[in-house]
Amino acid sequence: MGIFLLLAFTVLCWGTVPILEKIALQKSDPWVGLTIRNMVTAILLFSGVVLAGKGKDLWQIDPRSALYFAVTGIVAGMLGLGTY
Repeated sequence: MGIFLLLAFTVLCWGTVPILEKIALQKSDPWVGLTIRNMVTAILLFSGVVLAGKGKDLWQIDPRSALYFAVTGIVAGMLGLGTY
């Protein structure tokens, strides 16, 4: 039953977020909205990592892995969402 609750939650998130974004985009620039969204996400993720006691892991990550994460963030998180 747990997997079905997770599935329902995922569908709810992925189904409602685009509607909310379209509403927000009626009165804002897409790049400004994307910037606000990513800033809030970054703050929450950073806080979660620090609170989980994994803050030092941010500075110990393999440079190549960090580069790959950065590239995927730029391609999917910025360019892909910006053109959406």
